[in-house]
Amino acid sequence: MPGSPNFAHAVVVDPNGTNANADFTSINQAIPEARDRRPTSGRATVVVNPGIYQENVLLGADDHRIDLVGVDRDACIIAPSTGVGLTIESGIVSPRDHMIQGLTILTGDTPAASHGIEIKQGSGGSVPKGITIKDCKVSAPGTQACGILAADADDLMIDGCTVQSPNFKAMRFGRATIMLHSSFVGLVGVESVASANQPDGVRAVGCLFDGTSKGLFLVGSPAENIEVRECTIRSKQIPLHTDTLKGSVLFVNNLIELDGEADSEGALCDPSRHQ
Repeated sequence: MPGSPNFAHAVVVDPNGTNANADFTSINQAIPEARDRRPTSGRATVVVNPGIYQENVLLGADDHRIDLVGVDRDACIIAPSTGVGLTIESGIVSPRDHMIQGLTILTGDTPAASHGIEIKQGSGGSVPKGITIKDCKVSAPGTQACGILAADADDLMIDGCTVQSPNFKAMRFGRATIMLHSSFVGLVGVESVASANQPDGVRAVGCLFDGTSKGLFLVGSPAENIEVRECTIRSKQIPLHTDTLKGSVLFVNNLIELDGEADSEGALCDPSRHQ
């Protein structure tokens, strides 16, 4: 996982053009400059000042070791009129080493799959790894939109975030090492966290998962090495949905709520087939 952002190699953006220290008015303009300032073995940072950034931000194949850091989460807003808010693509280098911190990302409802954040394999074909999303708010209302779509990602941490998708899946990931810490995921989405392709290495600590249909949705046979600790998992239908579980599986000190009825002892699973 990436460490702290490197402000010694920073590029500053301000969409209003009122900050005398700003280098650019858009994030996409700043990313190539950050790439040029990035040291050979270090990282560079795009510092995002308050304002609304009406753009589809792209961290592309050559943009590894670049961080995006907002100075005020509620005031630094990426809000494109259409499409995905932030796309992270892998290149030839698999570790992306990104810190995405202190941002609000809001997408519209057209097209239907206008995800808040999408992490995917790029032209280089490598798996995007080593990404932390910290202290961010992400909302994607499209009928096929995820708050965070990370089906291709590995070694991903979601820390202190609010992730919402009122009409689809708040977060979807694949066969990957995923860490969720102190985050609120779901709100009224159909499924708050959905997995596919045999999830392996999912750890959630101190989170709230809330979905109208399913709260925490772990499918793909088998789902391996799962730890869910001190979380609230809530739904009106199926709070916790799993396929076959194997390997190290820990569910510790969780609160399971079905349509307001709490169960701190067990879990409501469908289907309940565990190894």
